[in-house]
Amino acid sequence: MPLANRKTFNKIVWAVNPFDRNPKLNQSMFRLLRNLEKIENASIQPVFVNSPHLDDVSEEEILHQIQKIIKMSKLKTVTSPVILNEKSLSQRAGVKHLLDYCEHKEISMIAVATHARKGFPRLMLGSFAETLLLLSPISLMLVNPQQDTPKNIRKIFFPTDIGENSQKAFVWTLDLAEELKASLHIHSVLHMYRQGVLLTQDVGGVPFPMWITTDEAKEKGNSFLDMAKNNLVKAEFTYQASIGPVLDSLVKKATNVKADLISIAAEPRPKLPMMVGSITRQLIRRAHCPVFIYRPIL
Repeated sequence: MPLANRKTFNKIVWAVNPFDRNPKLNQSMFRLLRNLEKIENASIQPVFVNSPHLDDVSEEEILHQIQKIIKMSKLKTVTSPVILNEKSLSQRAGVKHLLDYCEHKEISMIAVATHARKGFPRLMLGSFAETLLLLSPISLMLVNPQQDTPKNIRKIFFPTDIGENSQKAFVWTLDLAEELKASLHIHSVLHMYRQGVLLTQDVGGVPFPMWITTDEAKEKGNSFLDMAKNNLVKAEFTYQASIGPVLDSLVKKATNVKADLISIAAEPRPKLPMMVGSITRQLIRRAHCPVFIYRPIL
């Protein structure tokens, strides 16, 4: 039977940066948001967190810049922008201010752009998107300037470890596929040595491995396919033998199947936010397309 939970993603916050001068990043975000506009009764609200760093810029000028960006985006379902004035210089405080607002408004998804910094500069400077990824209990949609966001999202790549949280994420991914009229490619990575699926609980960047057999993995994969069929969503399930890093296999497979969007499960709220290097965070930096990070509603 079709999923009962409809309009899952219709309340979207666009974490807008009116002072970002990267045209490619802006265009990637615009194309993503135009895809999300196709969700039934979708509303997209631009929200900017104003910090003391911008004391010399008036709120009127900030609002003017946001309106210019909205006009450039050519979006049709944008609501009035909101400016949140944060008194602290802390980036973490700014992110929490945004999250408090989103939870109060019962926002179902936050769309945000990241510059996908790598190595030492990222560790020293961080980013708003990076902090949001670590702290958010709300599902996220992320783009970076290296990605080529398609005009139409037609295929969603869903990497799965067949774990409990991944199964919950699949229900939401299936719902998103229905809204966007997209097909699904469900994929698990098998380890050649153990011939099982490597399960990882991504806790603040530390993968804790478990194993299930290949037959069990196929059974779970077929249950995903049955759910998709019942909801009239075209889907396929593949698994891959690998002795290399799981991340490399996922990135290569997503590219080869020409995915327009990657949907992946994450922990409800990271338990060890000071740690770095999780598969989820690396995938965001390396993926060729936008990444949806599912976080279950608490």
